[in-house]
Amino acid sequence: MIKIIPAILEERYSEIENKINMAASFSTDARSEGEEAEYVDESNTFDEENQSDMAGGSYQGHRHDITPGHCTLVQIDICDGVFTPKPTWPFVSGIDTDLDFKGLITEKMGLPHWEDIDVEIDLMCENPLQYVERFIRMGASKMIVHKDSGSKEEIKEVLELIQSFGVEAYLGVAATQHVQGAQEISELLQVANGVQVMGVTPGLQGQTFNPESIKTAHKLREEYPNLHIQIDGAENEETIPQFIDVGIDTFVVGSALFGNEDPIGEYEFLSSLE
Repeated sequence: MIKIIPAILEERYSEIENKINMAASFSTDARSEGEEAEYVDESNTFDEENQSDMAGGSYQGHRHDITPGHCTLVQIDICDGVFTPKPTWPFVSGIDTDLDFKGLITEKMGLPHWEDIDVEIDLMCENPLQYVERFIRMGASKMIVHKDSGSKEEIKEVLELIQSFGVEAYLGVAATQHVQGAQEISELLQVANGVQVMGVTPGLQGQTFNPESIKTAHKLREEYPNLHIQIDGAENEETIPQFIDVGIDTFVVGSALFGNEDPIGEYEFLSSLE
């Protein structure tokens, strides 16, 4: 079975909370006969008044029992508005001043379902080295840094820094990477834990799929048969099978899930594609 990673790209932290709460109800077996799956909003947006409820300065959160087949990983897209066309949270409100971000990186609050759902951060930022430690402190278990967001030497340093915290480091590459060839990024792939091929331009959901990404995924799979590859951008029931045919099994999906009138059912359906 393939793996679907819900992608969250939002300007406000409250919307990130809502989507993580929704993802907690995603399952490859979401419905039993006569039952409807639903999610419960358990947002814990930070405000100064709730600091007294934080035990020992560390957010304790709620424990959720996740059964096999449930979603256990989401991706949060972080865009600085420099490397990308538009900024997302926390850059919209100010990465140095946003209260929710401060609460997360100081452990005065936690992401929803933090004990059961891991978070990978897609760091779509120019000069990403300056941001790595803060997003790891926010709770990232995996981080994607994009090849084109810095020089080869800078990106290698970022990948190594991420790994020094015990966090998986993935390299993000453009849909057209196959034109330059896999050898052009071979030094970085020796460091990275895996690669994320973009099916669209980084930073915006709802874009038209770039079929060049299939060629890039195919070339990487041929030259690096043991490399873990995931695809991000414009992934849906039409595009996913094309990547499955070249040996890819992990897909980051945003609009097709959260823009669907039945996101829970869509998660189950996409997970069943072959």
